[in-house]
Formats: sequence, structure tokens, C-alpha cells
Amino acid sequence: MDDSWTRGPVVLVGASGQVGGALQRRLDDLPLEVRPIGRGDDLTHAARDADTLIHLAGAVAPRRPNTFEKANVGTTRAVLRALQGSSVRRVVFLSFPGAGPMSPNTFLRTKGEAEAMLANTGVPTTIFRCDHIIGPPSEPGPTATSFLARGDHAVAVLGTGRQRWTPVLREDVVEAVLHAALDPATPAGTFDLAGPDAVTVDELVDRVNGREVRKRHLHGAAAHVIAALLPSLHASTVEIMAADWVLDGGPTASAFGITRHGLDTLWPRVGAPTSPSSRPTTRTADAN
Repeated sequence: MDDSWTRGPVVLVGASGQVGGALQRRLDDLPLEVRPIGRGDDLTHAARDADTLIHLAGAVAPRRPNTFEKANVGTTRAVLRALQGSSVRRVVFLSFPGAGPMSPNTFLRTKGEAEAMLANTGVPTTIFRCDHIIGPPSEPGPTATSFLARGDHAVAVLGTGRQRWTPVLREDVVEAVLHAALDPATPAGTFDLAGPDAVTVDELVDRVNGREVRKRHLHGAAAHVIAALLPSLHASTVEIMAADWVLDGGPTASAFGITRHGLDTLWPRVGAPTSPSSRPTTRTADAN
């Protein structure tokens, strides 16, 4: 941890999520106070004398009775209320590519509304529009877990499977958020955050399974019919999962002083020899 980094209290909204849990462990290694916020906690009190607020709450597939508005806009309204009269000097927010208040996709619209709300607070805000996040094999996260084969059953893949993503490893997201939150030299603004590898979703499915698996592709009308029948699936989620998301995350990595790790470090290509390459890990307090 550099001597110039912020050492005041850090409020972490969404600490129970995929990135939030790993980020809290990372922050707990540093000489500062971490204030994780869960449902029912007093966010306004926690933010009153804090230096930094990290907003990770949100959902791409909210489960009823939760909605996109509650998950993405409602949580941001609570953040705005907490910022009023607080000492917070930097906000960091995780969003998604294509977010915009006018988007016809409900997820992207609500994320865009949240971005606009934060941009109008007057508090310097860093927004990462982050591609799909993949955790390590021990904690793969929602996206990778949805791709895991169950016995001999085919894996259901939304879209043709040929759509291409630049998925980013969870620990690289943690490092980007950490630098944005604590390093006063890092910029505010909106940045694309993605991994260095562009892969098809079918290839990603095989990687997380460690072998080629059977796949059942759901696209077009069939995918939307299933979305209408399943309470855990939304038409907006189908569109997100079935679309191409290929981003250039190199400029963001340079701006925030982080190293992006390829998928091979944790999820080797099927049939490729395993090598002891450098793996992204949670660093200790004296690693910076």
C-alpha cells in the first residue's frame, strides 16, 4: 500500500456479492477501517465520516420480489442520500458496457440511470463498465457456475454460443476497484474493464468444465419464451447473455496501474498443457 493512498474509512455497499466478498478480504489486509453494508445496515451513518464509498450493489438477473429498478436504481438512491452531508471524497461504481438511461434493455437502462445519478453528486466518481466477471475455480461466481455441466446433461447456453466476450477475472476487478478507491492519483470518469482474451461463450463453457461438454443453445424466440416462463430469467438478461461484448481494457489497466491476467491463468484452454504461470491472487498489505 503506497504512502499516498487514502487511509480513512471505506464504505463497501454490496459486500456479500461476488466482487464484494473478495474485495472485503483484500481491504481487511490493509491498515484502514472497512465498513461493509448489508441489507438493513445504516448506510448514512457509515458514510458520514468516511473517505471512500464503493458501490457494488446491483443485479443483472434479480429474483422476485426484487426488480432491476430496486437492485440498480434503488440502491443508488440510498447511496445518494448517504453522500449528502458526508465526508466521502471518492465513489467507485461497477456498471456494465452499453449502460445508458435511454437503453431499451431494462438492465442497461437502470445501470445507466444509476451512472447518471452518481455523476450529478459532485463527488468524484469512477465508473467501471465491466465485462462478464469470472471467479477462480473455488469460487467461480454466478456466470461461470451457470455454465457448469450437471452429470451428462447438456449445458444450456443463451445465444448461439458463437457470441464473443472479453471476460475479466474477479481478482483483476478487485485490484482495479481498490486502486480507484484508495489511490488519489487515479482518475475519475467512466472506463471499460475487460480481460485480455476474446473468447466465444462455447469456449468459455468448455474451459470452466475442463473438457468439451454438450451444449443446448437457446436463442431467438425460444430463449424469450423460456424467459417468460421462468421467474429467475428476464428478457433483458437473455439479451445481455446472448450479445457480443468485446472491450479493450488495456487503457484502463494502464490508467489504474493494474495487470490483467488471461483466462489461461485459472481456466486453461481444453487440451492445452497446464503450466505454472503467474496467477492473480489476493495480495497482502505490503505488495504495493
